[in-house]
Amino acid sequence: PFKEVKLYLVGIKRYLEQIKNQLMKKHLDIFFPEWQGYGEDNTVQQGAHALKKHFATIDFAEVMVPEHEELPMAHNIMGYEANLRHLKAAVELLANKSPSSTFMVGGTCASEIAPVSYLNQYYSGDLAVLWFDAHGDLNSPESSPSKHFHGMPLRTLLGGGEQEVSNLMFSQLKPEQVFVLGGRDLDQPEQAYVAEAGLTLLTPEQLKAVDSLIQSIRDRGFKHLYVHVDLDVLEPTDFPHMLLPIDNGVLVSHLQGILAALAQSFEIVGSSIVEYVPKDESGLTALDQILALIRKE
Repeated sequence: PFKEVKLYLVGIKRYLEQIKNQLMKKHLDIFFPEWQGYGEDNTVQQGAHALKKHFATIDFAEVMVPEHEELPMAHNIMGYEANLRHLKAAVELLANKSPSSTFMVGGTCASEIAPVSYLNQYYSGDLAVLWFDAHGDLNSPESSPSKHFHGMPLRTLLGGGEQEVSNLMFSQLKPEQVFVLGGRDLDQPEQAYVAEAGLTLLTPEQLKAVDSLIQSIRDRGFKHLYVHVDLDVLEPTDFPHMLLPIDNGVLVSHLQGILAALAQSFEIVGSSIVEYVPKDESGLTALDQILALIRKE
């Protein structure tokens, strides 16, 4: 009888711990319309505001960003001080809110450093980062041809960023956590880094084998996903509303199918939509459908 009572109490304890964990889970929606990662062009800030207006039912916590400012070069990064200041603000927001999941409407890909490094720390490295992007975002400040910060966030998250920027991160990714998906326009130094670090890079054509991607994530033991969606992963003749269109991208319907399969197989704890530049309102229905697949309520 004593043994049965003990097992019963252990069961109750586990049940109460599960309830506690559920109650502690907290979602955070972030609006971070930084444009300084692309230099002097603030088009993506306007696109981010258009998305925020469209996603009107979402109560966003905002990282405040000025509409205009000078962006002098420092440490091989255009607008270094501005980018560093905005990153600090995003880091402080996450540290204060302590969410268990996030969704972000961002300006450029530079907005990803804070939420990705935060959730990686939160889940103790049990986080596969799916980087849907035509570009690698894998330049270091030294290798970058443009010196634009939005071409550096993934390399920064992997430990190859400017020191003060890296010091702000909550954690650092390992190469086995990263899947660059839909990549087709990488600079030569980025290609060399992919080979050197052993990163997984799948072209739009290779992404048609979504079961293979899912199995690869499972084989590495990950249960949680961060889904970064730079809209230039898409084929511009199918979806033209992006900052840097690159031909031969992923069709909207195909991306939606991939995301649906991922959502059925793993827990998406973080996600984003970035670098939206609306030509008209025709793309909003597609973005609504993408949002429904990647945002954890």
